[in-house]
Amino acid sequence: MPIARASRPICADAPRLGTAVAQSAPADPSAPAAGRRSAPFASRTSLRFAAAAAAMLAIVGLGTYAAFRVRATAPTPRQTANMEIAAHPPADPGPVGRTPNSSLREVTAEHLERSKLVVLGLTALDPKQTHSADWQYERRLAGTLLDDTRLYREMAQKRGMDDVARVMRDLETVLIETSMSDTTDREALSRVQRLIAKRDLVVKMQLVAAN
Repeated sequence: MPIARASRPICADAPRLGTAVAQSAPADPSAPAAGRRSAPFASRTSLRFAAAAAAMLAIVGLGTYAAFRVRATAPTPRQTANMEIAAHPPADPGPVGRTPNSSLREVTAEHLERSKLVVLGLTALDPKQTHSADWQYERRLAGTLLDDTRLYREMAQKRGMDDVARVMRDLETVLIETSMSDTTDREALSRVQRLIAKRDLVVKMQLVAAN
């Protein structure tokens, strides 16, 4: 019969199929160590992979931490502006309302107060009863005040402060005449006094000093 003939070859190949299935079956855990030689290699591979993954995570973590620190420590625009201001502070404007002209008026007022020692001292003397040695102090002080008087006059002229420039010019003339007067000249004191009166120097000095 045809069916019986077809089953004979399959039965004849049964031993070889059993051998192939036995060879492809998974190894029994209870089998001898010779059958599990590949197990240590698989374990080492897993450990290496785990170590590489841990190292990679550590590198990524360090990079993230460093970026966070840089961003946290970076100055803000306001902090940068404050640092620029601290490094280059603005110039001190000085007292409110203070100008170069007002400063010059202050120093000239102080100078006029010192100069009054000469002018008022000379006007208080009596030429008929005064000798050259009696106003030696005024002559010496006039010589020390002369340079500053000339300087203030020039500064006032450059800044258009005519009232200060005029009184400094008159004072300069009186100081020159006083400091260069001859000690043997009996008329020297009278000439200085007439010069002071003619220029009305005392009143001018008081007005400029008051302003």
